[in-house]
Amino acid sequence: MCAYKDTHAKNTHSSMPINLFRKIIDEFTGLGVLRSVALSLQCEPLLDKELCHKIEYIKKKDINIKCSISTNGILLTSEKLQELCNCGLDGLGISLNAVNETTFSLVCGVNGYNQFMKNLFYVIENKPDNLSLSFSSMLVKENFMEIFPKKHAVFDLIKQAGFPVSIGPISNHCGSLPNYEKHLVLPELQSSTKKLYCHDIIELVYVLFNGHVIGCCSDFRKKFLLGNLNEQNFIDIWNSNECEKRRQDMMYGNLYEIEPCRECSQAWNIMKNRGVEKKKDGA
Repeated sequence: MCAYKDTHAKNTHSSMPINLFRKIIDEFTGLGVLRSVALSLQCEPLLDKELCHKIEYIKKKDINIKCSISTNGILLTSEKLQELCNCGLDGLGISLNAVNETTFSLVCGVNGYNQFMKNLFYVIENKPDNLSLSFSSMLVKENFMEIFPKKHAVFDLIKQAGFPVSIGPISNHCGSLPNYEKHLVLPELQSSTKKLYCHDIIELVYVLFNGHVIGCCSDFRKKFLLGNLNEQNFIDIWNSNECEKRRQDMMYGNLYEIEPCRECSQAWNIMKNRGVEKKKDGA
């Protein structure tokens, strides 16, 4: 369900250096446009040993900025949960893609089911009042029968506690996920089947650990780079010809023609919703 397993060997991954992180936060807070920061992109955030320092830095700049992470939950021990809450984390999203050991190893690509479930039950039963907790499940054929019916006890516990759970099919990660159609189930439930535009292009900014700004969180192959915040200011990147062209392409329905959207299953749905058909090869 995730393109990381097929792309990580070709890409360098690391945690963002603290000096670069501070530079980026300083610029955004100086502009007065920063409302929320999700400190996770294409990797597991709890592997970052400076994660709490980064959250604390954001909060010192502006206490009203919301900080969140999304995690697979394997490293989310009771001690780590307390640490995150103490440093000011506002939102915690947990991926819930399997509720038995065999499926967990299959869809997550690692062992750790017992620790995951232990962490999961602890978080649900001991969530601090200042933390917003949510769960998301990505459906594939391999986990469909255990996730979609919500029959496992953990779903009952989540429901009783009143935490939101989003369940939906996978995307093809801008063409980066091999055998996408083989694993896809219930494509009609994808959120993009109800959208007329891509919010990644219009509303959000994605910054990799090395300062590269990518146009989409699903661009695992880094097919289209908008700039680099090591060398440029955000305003210069946002107002660049490349970014302006992407916004124009979104407005006029040209996503079939641009990277990485041309191979994106979400973009295909959006274009269909707008009545724009993909041109046939050679047309």
